[in-house]
Amino acid sequence: LRVFSKIDDGELVIVGDGSEKYSLEKLAENLGIKNRVHFLGALENHEDVIKEIKESSILVLPSIRENFGIVPLEAMACRTAVVSTNTEGPRDYIIDGENGFLTEIENDNQLRERIDLLLKDSTIRNKITVNGRKTAERYDWENIVKRIASIYKSL
Repeated sequence: LRVFSKIDDGELVIVGDGSEKYSLEKLAENLGIKNRVHFLGALENHEDVIKEIKESSILVLPSIRENFGIVPLEAMACRTAVVSTNTEGPRDYIIDGENGFLTEIENDNQLRERIDLLLKDSTIRNKITVNGRKTAERYDWENIVKRIASIYKSL
C-alpha cells in the first residue's frame, strides 16, 4: 500500500483475508488511496482468483518469505506480468527483466520502479508476459508428468 500510494494511477486489488485486513484498510484510508484499493477478501473458489489475475495487468507479490510460490506461476500462465520479491521460490524460475521482475525484500523504491515500468512501457510488459507464459508452461502438470515418464523410461 505504501508503494502503491506513490504510483499516480491505476487500481490495486487485494485478494484474501487475514488478521491484517482491518489494519490494511485503515492504512489505505490514511494514505489517501482508499478509493483506488479494492479488498475482495477470500474468494469462494480458485476460478474466481484466476479470473482476477487474468483481469490484472500486473501481479505483485511482495512477500518476505515464499517457498515455491505457485501464485507467480499462475499469473504467468494467465499472461499477467509479475513483480515478486527475491525469495526462495520465485527466484528459482523468475529471470529478472526477462519473464518477470525480482526486487529485494522491503525495497519500496525498487518495487515502485518495476511497477511503474510495467504500467508505462507496454513493450516491456508484453515481453515479460510472453516469456512468463513460456515459463509457466514448463511447470504445467502435464509437461512435468511427461518429463518424469521420460526419466523413468531412460532408467
